[in-house]
Amino acid sequence: MSLGYLVGLDVGTTGAKALVSTAGGQTLAQGHARLDWQATRWGAETAAQAIFDAALEAVRRALRQAPAGPVAAIGIASFAESSVLLGDTGEPVGPVIA
Repeated sequence: MSLGYLVGLDVGTTGAKALVSTAGGQTLAQGHARLDWQATRWGAETAAQAIFDAALEAVRRALRQAPAGPVAAIGIASFAESSVLLGDTGEPVGPVIA
């Protein structure tokens, strides 16, 4: 009896990559969504919403390719020292800075 699929999500500087696998480690599907950054004199920046959108799209693409079934767990990895300032409502008040 399967408890559901495992979804791995890796958000990096060039995009978001998602993988759907069985609990036994068999890869069922993969998805990718591009993420664009703009160079600044301090490093690079992008909108927080762009990161969220790329992550969501990568997972959607992977799940569309996988056989129908529930997701049991999601694991997330991300790039290093990026940060974003949030306002009182929890919304970003500026770009993500890396």
